[in-house]
Amino acid sequence: MNAIYRRGACPSLSSPMQTGDGLLVRINPKFGNLSPRQLAGIAAAAERHGNGVLEITSRGSLQVRGLSPASVASFGEDIAALGVDALSGVQIGVGPLAGLDASEIADPRPLAEAVRIAVVERDLSALLAPKVSVVVDGGGALNLSGVMADIRVEADGEGWVVMAGGGREDARVVGRGNAESAVAAAISLIEALAASGRETRGRDLQAEALSRAGKSLESSKRPERPASVAPVGSFALKGGAIARGFALSFGQMRASALSEFAEAIDPCHEIRLAPGKGLLVIGSPADEDCGMVAAAERLGLVTRADDPRLRIVTCAGAPNCASAFLPTRDIAARLVRNHPETLPAEGMVHVSGCAKQCAKPAGPSLSLIGAAEGCGFVAEGMEAGTEIRRVLSALATPHIPERRRSA
Repeated sequence: MNAIYRRGACPSLSSPMQTGDGLLVRINPKFGNLSPRQLAGIAAAAERHGNGVLEITSRGSLQVRGLSPASVASFGEDIAALGVDALSGVQIGVGPLAGLDASEIADPRPLAEAVRIAVVERDLSALLAPKVSVVVDGGGALNLSGVMADIRVEADGEGWVVMAGGGREDARVVGRGNAESAVAAAISLIEALAASGRETRGRDLQAEALSRAGKSLESSKRPERPASVAPVGSFALKGGAIARGFALSFGQMRASALSEFAEAIDPCHEIRLAPGKGLLVIGSPADEDCGMVAAAERLGLVTRADDPRLRIVTCAGAPNCASAFLPTRDIAARLVRNHPETLPAEGMVHVSGCAKQCAKPAGPSLSLIGAAEGCGFVAEGMEAGTEIRRVLSALATPHIPERRRSA
């Protein structure tokens, strides 16, 4: 039987989460890998067993919405039949072009797999806070500098630098070592989190735990990384091929449209899910796949890196989330359609349905936050003009009284 979790946990195929529109399941394929057939099959299963809405999250997970207690088991059977290698437990992320990126410093996949196996063998996942995560970043065009994590392991050209914390810039450096010693240090930190209880996160680790984890590492500075970019456009791969990246509009798409897009992809190509609510089609010659790009544009995917939709991040919002006071994606779509000139030149706009601020981006941002009594703003690391605040307020205000009456 599938256990049903409420918000605060991380949903999976075996542990769906109750939301405003039914049960939500999150699928984390190993290294983000899917075939076009598997993606189309997941979309078809979402149409059969859910409400036909799929999402790719800011961390690159695939979510299926609107399942029911009666349908979730059948959905899981359909996914298993597709041969999807879906992982559960602690999320251990690598860059979406891991092992392929022409500008990558080192392939992070063997190190990430070693950490995953050690976590499973020690049965640590059940002892950790539900959202504890690890990133192993080999660098390259689509690095993970914008992804929050409790533990970070980053290649710097001389080895692997281990860090503990939330955001990359405030993470504490534990030290540098080879792959073996970096794995040992990461596992030591995970064990310290497990020993401290299910409320403890990487930022909470004591100096003693960091010192113990770093005993076989040398001192190091934080590796240099360029700012993260959206997984949209063309990216050079080893051997002269390219990856073509697309993003779901505000992270969401109808199952029928996603299935149609998957069918437009050459079945010989590989798909990788990407942080930033995107997916990458791997191994296309530069002059190939015009039909795929045309299909993406027709179906509403983001195909250009300068698309204003990439400057806005939303949570699931109402009615998908029972906690939300705002239809976040509707507000974001109206902002882009009618007032794109008000978007700030730097930083992101974040539309959050409630005070929890789910999907909050790393780095400078202006957040619109819904609440029962109205909405408010939080600006972090950036100056936000009065016009964008006025427009967002005008778009949000009509929804507040309606939400209060139905509460």
